[in-house]
Amino acid sequence: MIFEGLGVHPHSPPRPSVKSLPIEFGTSDALPSTQAVVKEETAVLGQPLKRVEDPKFITGTGLFADDIALPEVLHSVFVRSLYAHARIKRVDVTEALKQPAVRLVLTGQDLLNRVNKMPTVEEGGDTKPTDRPVLPVEEVNFAGEAIALVVADDVYSAEDASELVQVEYESLPAVVDMERAASPGSPRVHEYLKDNIGYRSTKSSGDVTNAFREADHVIKLQQEFPRLSAVPMEPRNVIASYEEASGFLTVWLSTQAPHEAREDIAGILRLPETKVRVIAPDMGGGFGQKGAVFPEYATVCFAAMKLGRSVKWVETRGENLTASSHGRGQKQFIEAAVRKDGRILGLKARIICNGGAYSDWNFSMPDITIGMAPGVYDIPAFKAEAVTVFTNEPPIGAYRGAGRPEATYLIERTVDVIARRLKLDPVKVRLKNYVPKSKFPYKSAGGNTYDSGDYEGNLRRALELSRYDELRDFQREARAKGRLVGIGVVTYVEVCGFGPDLPQTASVAVSRSCTATPPQFLGAQ
Repeated sequence: MIFEGLGVHPHSPPRPSVKSLPIEFGTSDALPSTQAVVKEETAVLGQPLKRVEDPKFITGTGLFADDIALPEVLHSVFVRSLYAHARIKRVDVTEALKQPAVRLVLTGQDLLNRVNKMPTVEEGGDTKPTDRPVLPVEEVNFAGEAIALVVADDVYSAEDASELVQVEYESLPAVVDMERAASPGSPRVHEYLKDNIGYRSTKSSGDVTNAFREADHVIKLQQEFPRLSAVPMEPRNVIASYEEASGFLTVWLSTQAPHEAREDIAGILRLPETKVRVIAPDMGGGFGQKGAVFPEYATVCFAAMKLGRSVKWVETRGENLTASSHGRGQKQFIEAAVRKDGRILGLKARIICNGGAYSDWNFSMPDITIGMAPGVYDIPAFKAEAVTVFTNEPPIGAYRGAGRPEATYLIERTVDVIARRLKLDPVKVRLKNYVPKSKFPYKSAGGNTYDSGDYEGNLRRALELSRYDELRDFQREARAKGRLVGIGVVTYVEVCGFGPDLPQTASVAVSRSCTATPPQFLGAQ
């Protein structure tokens, strides 16, 4: 059933006939008669659906945060650390405050004991929470970390004044190599922690020792998935407006998670969630990075509350590259026990993940990687360990798959290396190891249950459509002439729904007076 009145694309086909279905609230209700108009049930699956959001973007009429012009809005710029790791000896804002257009300069001291610290993880085992003020007071832990906020009448005045803020540092050893960070002799990112291990997870299945004992070959490889920046076309931004009389804070935020943003901002600023409204305008790309709440958002909101004026911050491209979250960042150490025909008997994997300076739920991201590491292959024995370490780099954040592409890289490159070392066709190695169609539903060595699949059938069809044998002939001919021609083959699966912990459900209850509804939750991919 599809409800009418929710917006129809201007080029939609003529609507089918409709019928009215009454919704009754009880015969004694004094409410007027209420009806919902519902289309006749029509086929949806397999039908082409036009995107209703495109016209405003291709005609330039989308509304992004930077397009929002509030009356008498002030602009802000952050002063950022020049050091990856240093003690803050002094922050002098005297000269900045002397500038005629400057309305406010905030430092960590101004926020101390007036706001809560940034959310972190709960302590347990090797999972270590970190102490992260919204603006640091004693220590900076990555280059680009925000130290102060300058608010002025225009962004140019704020930028000029930010250069007048003087920060005195005492340099400390910086940890920037994740493998070294995991070693016992490494300098510590946080002196209050015993080491740089911020998270650890293990998984095992089957008799790994026996698998490696019976193997004809043990293939070892080490590979690195480097860090990267999400680089959304529209960088991070926030506009905050505070109404002192009602104590109500309105936040315009380019975000992928407005409800979580409201919860976190309210928690940091010590406000009831009912006093915070987050509006998500059109977003110029997020890629996971904009699912998080950053210290800059809370700082701008605090400035708006203190001044009683709207305050706006739009990140520069340089800030996005150096001061926002980074994705990926893994070193993978892999051993595969294989027979001479390419059959994989066992797999060992150890992952070190660069978590950056502060811990939150993203520190558990490599747990997803080792859970998906067996991929589409029927591997009888498996043992894996994932460790996330602290470094003096920006904190890790979600980016395009968040731990799952790293798993595909791990297993698919391993299969290619097995084929190369044993001088076998990579297609034949894959066909030798796929989970058979007859084994579904199948619990993988990584602990995930796959409900269905036909990996062999899919690959054989792809080989047919691509004329794989002809491609290999062409490759041999080209290489004989000194030309490099590569042919890539990959099959992957990934976990998406994350149920039952994050169910994709929704519920709404309406009272007789239509005045109360219980909490609602809706998850969607």
